[in-house]
Amino acid sequence: MEIKLNASKLKWQVSTKEIIKNIFDFNWGSVITDIVDIEKDEESIAFLLLFNTTRKTIYELLTKYLKQELSKIENLGVKNRLLEQEIKEFFESEITITKDFFYNVIQYNPKYLTKSFRIFKKYADELDLKLSSDIHYDYYELFRVILNNEFQGDKDKYSKLIQYFDNPIYEETLKQTFLFDHYKIIASYYTSRLQPEVEAAKETLQDLYIEPNFTVFRKNIIKDIPQNYNFESIGENNIHKFINDYFFKNLKHPELKSNYKMLFLLGQPGQGKTSFSYKVVSDYITSSFGLPEIPIFFVKIRDLVAKDFINSPFEVLFKKFSSNFNFEKEKGILILDGLDEAYMSGGISDNDLRNLYDRLNKDGSENLKIILTSRKNYVNLNDACVDNSLVIELANFTNKQVIDYKNKFLKFYPNNQFIKKLDAIINEDKKNKYKHIQELIRQPVIVYFIALANIDVERLNSKAAIYSKIFSSLSERSWDKRKGQLDFVNKTLPKQKYQYLLRDFIRNIAFEIYQSPNLYITVSKLSSLEATKIFVKKCFEESFVSNEDNFKKVTKYLLISFYFQESKNSIVETAIEFFHNSLWEYLTAEYIWEKFKDLFLTKDRYDEYVTIDIKEYFHLLDKIIGIKELSYQVKINLIDIILSEDAFVLRDLKRQANKLFYRLSDCDFLLFYNNEINVLSSNTKAVEIFELSFTIHNTLDIALKELTEVNENFVKFFALNNFRYHHIGGEIQNISALAQIFLPNGFSVDISNCLFEDLFNQEFSNFSFNNIIFRKGQFRNCYFDECNFLNTYFVEMIIIKTTFIKNNFMDSKFHNVSFLSVDTYKIFRDSNYFNYDFENVHVIEENDEGGCEIKLKDFSFETIKQGFYKRLKYSNSIPQHRMV
Repeated sequence: MEIKLNASKLKWQVSTKEIIKNIFDFNWGSVITDIVDIEKDEESIAFLLLFNTTRKTIYELLTKYLKQELSKIENLGVKNRLLEQEIKEFFESEITITKDFFYNVIQYNPKYLTKSFRIFKKYADELDLKLSSDIHYDYYELFRVILNNEFQGDKDKYSKLIQYFDNPIYEETLKQTFLFDHYKIIASYYTSRLQPEVEAAKETLQDLYIEPNFTVFRKNIIKDIPQNYNFESIGENNIHKFINDYFFKNLKHPELKSNYKMLFLLGQPGQGKTSFSYKVVSDYITSSFGLPEIPIFFVKIRDLVAKDFINSPFEVLFKKFSSNFNFEKEKGILILDGLDEAYMSGGISDNDLRNLYDRLNKDGSENLKIILTSRKNYVNLNDACVDNSLVIELANFTNKQVIDYKNKFLKFYPNNQFIKKLDAIINEDKKNKYKHIQELIRQPVIVYFIALANIDVERLNSKAAIYSKIFSSLSERSWDKRKGQLDFVNKTLPKQKYQYLLRDFIRNIAFEIYQSPNLYITVSKLSSLEATKIFVKKCFEESFVSNEDNFKKVTKYLLISFYFQESKNSIVETAIEFFHNSLWEYLTAEYIWEKFKDLFLTKDRYDEYVTIDIKEYFHLLDKIIGIKELSYQVKINLIDIILSEDAFVLRDLKRQANKLFYRLSDCDFLLFYNNEINVLSSNTKAVEIFELSFTIHNTLDIALKELTEVNENFVKFFALNNFRYHHIGGEIQNISALAQIFLPNGFSVDISNCLFEDLFNQEFSNFSFNNIIFRKGQFRNCYFDECNFLNTYFVEMIIIKTTFIKNNFMDSKFHNVSFLSVDTYKIFRDSNYFNYDFENVHVIEENDEGGCEIKLKDFSFETIKQGFYKRLKYSNSIPQHRMV
């Protein structure tokens, strides 16, 4: 049963225009049909119901915002003349009414309601009313309530309609109310103040947002893309329009192979993946006046129990949204932000992620669109489960985008010294004078954080030096006596000591958050930390310390410093989280390094370093690894911090730790293991302890330009960790141990007769080989993926069934290297990146067997050795990976 209603086709005793003009005539004391005789058929009665509902909804909302009585305001009816045509089109547009209309008009016909709301909004604007930002939800909810009251409250008037639809009874559904609440929250992320705890800070993400550039994964593109380039531009300048047209609306893009139901949005830390998601959500909800036809959901994966979500994603989401949406059956849009955070929370393997992608693709509704955001390192693009998804990568800020961001930021902070210096930093880009800050300003979130610190960046400042300035500057916020933030701080405490204690305290919180499965810390947990008690005792007045309730003030204290923000993820109790993950990752690396210095550089009363027992060393490593595998970003930050440390500190620490490192290696990096308290398996724990200890040990050698010894155990642990995320540099001393290793971290290593058969189909992801010569061996059944070969030489090698793809060969050369076929060589040449013209410096000679041999035009061991020594002498940091 249905009614197709169009007011223009109804038979009135008065004109449609006369009726419509009274939609805003609130001086008229009675409802229109009390004085106008409308023909009593179902269509007329249905129109009467909608007219009365619309009129009363507008009246009640205007009453809410107008302090005076509406009857006393002049010209209310006159103002609607400006909207007369729009009102006429609204009432004369055809609408189909079924029984479902009465059960849930919001869900049944959202377009009808949004048109109705637009009339109200324009009229309110004519009256200069200041409406709330989410007024549309008030309108929709009120419309539904009034529709129900009108229909059920005057059954005599609408009796024909009740009989026609078999007595429909309107029942308010919780589902739509829940959606409205969800929309209000997620739409506000883009428009809310970024620093709500700081009164003077008015800026929002909307004020500062710069639309990012992007590239598309080569497997999604129709045209052939060289295998050494994973991502390619497709000529689209507006990423939000691209998502809306070619992902949400399923329009066919001329350069894409297909339409997709799942999209991976990848980017580096601080590149704006979450900001992008907030913008997508805000645009989608705003463009539909708060009532999208297709529901949209936004979820931070860190809010979920990672293991449960991976095993049963839609069941977990069904529960999260209070059973109000079935993602396996209904049409919708789902944005899952921070896939990498599920990995960071611990206990998640690569295989778990594969299973998750598979379940999301197969179990979700055919009409469910899913966007997954993640750091690039956590999505393996070679996995078959990614093949049926669209993959796009956010690009770093260009110079123009940095300047655009600068101009937006200066509107709120016109005297910011760092922002003002951006022009000079960009202009000296080619001179490489601001190398590390150049890297940081390419990520919008990091630019914002640095800019708030208002620091003076100097030429050749390391990343560690820049972060030190940031933390010192931000600690000033909580020291600002003019704002009364230090009323309870010990008045005799020197400012410098306070800053040191605060930084140490925040490092401890960072480590606790790093080890937390939720990536936030509750106030109760914060209060119970030993680090909190020490910090409060040393920094605050005794009267403050004696009152336990005052611990809660520490939260506000930290929020003001802007390291933290109140977490929206904890539903049990108040919790705080870092403003951005990159902050706790850096501070966690600092915490690790400081703990190592505390252990190995402690002196006795005779000013001699205390001898450290191997158990103490293992306990420290065991505590740092805790329940999680070592984070890649924490590891990179740790390397950067060590390379920036004073050389005297590094020498003393190495002298203290060197023997313990090799003694632990002899014990397979696991002195003891307790099944009852360990989350990681014994194998994983040993690999992670090796990973941490080797990272520190090897980085010490790189920084000090000293020798690194390698023993047989290293091979096993490299393999157990799947050869991922390592940087090998320096020279090698113990050559005799290399019978089964092909990863020496020095030069001129003879690995003759090594067949490497145990390395079949291994993946070497983000692996750096620095200053190495591979000599007299065979690469056989190996798989090199995304490795960085830096100043590496391959001499007298045979390449047999070995796959090299997406590797970076930076100043790396080949001499007397044989390929069994010319085609194998061509695939090798075209599937990797070389920072020089490969065939311009090599001679390629084909042989009678169909293979070829590569020779260097100018080859000399002496020249190579001199080059290695020079690089070791002047190398100050690890070269940045160029991911191809």
